[in-house]
Amino acid sequence: MALNPDFQAALASIIRPIYATDLPDNLEAMRHWLSGLGLATPTYPFIAVAGSVGKGSTALALARHFAGIGQRIGLYTSPHLHSFRERFQIDGVMISQKAFAHHAGRIMALTRNSGAQPSTFETATLIAYNWFSAEGVDLAICEIGMGGRFDAVNAAPNQLAIFTPIEREHVVALGGTLESIAWHKAGILQNGGVGISLPQSPVVEAVFEREAKSKNAKLIWAQDEAALIEHARSIISPKMRIEISPHVHQWADQLPGRLEVVSFEERIYIIDGAHTSRGAARLRAHLDTYNQQPILLAAALLRDKPAPEILSLFDDPLFTIFLTSLSGHRRANPEDIMREWHPSHAKVEIVENIAEAFSRAAHSHQRLIAICGSLRAAALAREILGLVSDSALIESKFTRSLFESDSYLREIR
Repeated sequence: MALNPDFQAALASIIRPIYATDLPDNLEAMRHWLSGLGLATPTYPFIAVAGSVGKGSTALALARHFAGIGQRIGLYTSPHLHSFRERFQIDGVMISQKAFAHHAGRIMALTRNSGAQPSTFETATLIAYNWFSAEGVDLAICEIGMGGRFDAVNAAPNQLAIFTPIEREHVVALGGTLESIAWHKAGILQNGGVGISLPQSPVVEAVFEREAKSKNAKLIWAQDEAALIEHARSIISPKMRIEISPHVHQWADQLPGRLEVVSFEERIYIIDGAHTSRGAARLRAHLDTYNQQPILLAAALLRDKPAPEILSLFDDPLFTIFLTSLSGHRRANPEDIMREWHPSHAKVEIVENIAEAFSRAAHSHQRLIAICGSLRAAALAREILGLVSDSALIESKFTRSLFESDSYLREIR
């Protein structure tokens, strides 16, 4: 299926590079644009989800839960694997190319003559809020992109703030310390609002408690995702429409590329976008269930991630590690990683690029192959293994070309 030309033009028009050091330190512009859309206060209640690991999966679990009690749910997540449209879903169905072009056109017309031009993520967030309003969702669940306090999603008041575990990440943008990162995340708590958090480290917990106290907000601690969802239901249900009627939804059981297990040509592939220490620990725990089988791990990381912390979890004689790299400006150089990380037990090889790593893995004697390090690596693995349709592959290649074009990279430099 050919791509809609209006969709192609719309997506190309909103893709803009941004330096971490250029991230906003206030929400004035976003609030101005929301006001222009008549959405300073959205027409639907919404839940904001912040965290370092598991926030996309938690957002999906919340969507599935509220859909199960008869509600029409909008879900906004990031980043995407194959299609930029994956970020926008209602009842488990992506926004259409036609609708994306329509809503993007409205946002671009609104912001064209403003003093500041929105970033790609700001534009995407405006598209999500506008689409959810136009479609009349009962509830929107929106994942924070980076940080929280000055994230575009936080420009509208949420009815519930959700926190998944916090780790050191995006150190340049968020201040470098766990305390500063937690401060950014805690900013999604609203004055007099409510937040629910999964267990955190003592440092993060102290930051959250201070934020809640300063804003006279209620902070609930949940021991696991099941408890978090039950708390969320008791808080959000009274804010939703009284009429509840069954309807069809298509929410997946899990997000693709997150501990996704695929059997292909007598091999088992575990595709996981693990890019934090906690995410890597979850992947290692899953791999440990395979009864001490040798494992080939293809790892392609981004340079702002704690590579030695992640890779040390796989420093085991059972592992052969292909340390490889992605294309693009954010890729981590394997040689640089090896200058910091000195494995003692795993066999480690530097493989020039991720395509070669996959090819060598597929022709190796290994029957258990894991891919990790970034969602980008997970996306490429899924495409190589034929897990996306021909039309989705066309859209994926087009989307990737926009983020890897000479003009985009020139602006980055």
